[in-house]
Amino acid sequence: MAALLLDAADTAVIRQTAGALVRAGTPAALRLLAAGWGAAHDQQADWSATGVHDALAEPDGADRAAAVSAYGRHLAGDPDAAVRRGAADLCDVAERAIRRPGSTGGAEPADRGRPPVRRVPS
Repeated sequence: MAALLLDAADTAVIRQTAGALVRAGTPAALRLLAAGWGAAHDQQADWSATGVHDALAEPDGADRAAAVSAYGRHLAGDPDAAVRRGAADLCDVAERAIRRPGSTGGAEPADRGRPPVRRVPS
């Protein structure tokens, strides 16, 4: 799963994996997401954010966002620096979703100063 979050060849894989991990919502899934996100370069991180946003924009997204934010804050004390970095980004996206209830469409990238890049043909 960690390799899927860092797939440089196919950003759709990153997006779908991040969303699936948020939908699973287990501590193990969210820690794995935070670890991958914390190790990602900017483009990969943008697509992780988009996948998380997708999952939080679904009908049950408000409850999911609150749970993700709470567990993300817990991960802020993780001994692994990548997990801590990813948890901060995860909390940021979840807390924005909480502040904007009813927002739709997961196509918004994380605010990292540039839009995500679509898949590069091989």
